[in-house]
Amino acid sequence: MPDFVDGQFEAVLCNATLEHDPYFWKTLAEIHRVTAPGGLIMIGVPGYEGMGAQSFLRNKPVTGWLLKAFARLVNSDVLRASTVTLGEHLFPGDYHRFSEQAVREIFLAGLVDISVCTVMQPPRFIGSGRKL
Repeated sequence: MPDFVDGQFEAVLCNATLEHDPYFWKTLAEIHRVTAPGGLIMIGVPGYEGMGAQSFLRNKPVTGWLLKAFARLVNSDVLRASTVTLGEHLFPGDYHRFSEQAVREIFLAGLVDISVCTVMQPPRFIGSGRKL
């Protein structure tokens, strides 16, 4: 983003974009560069969390029990080790899914007052932090 000087913005919002960016780490570096000291960075990305039925059926005990029973019947290590993710959506490409850990430790590295929340199912992570 050569048109923007260092520290130009008090707030930078990046939502539902990084999964479409084959070089998202370059975009993250630019987000940090153009954010002013004390400025807010907010990033939303599709993600994944946990493995197996318990990761996406937390509030649906009967459905979770049925899925676990099915996995045992078919002896499916694949079902027990799988996680739900947002489906592919090519705008123009769709390259990445992220973990909460990636948002907290990579995207928001070096920031303070970091917060990451999970919304929806499949999970989307929304992280925020302030630049020192």
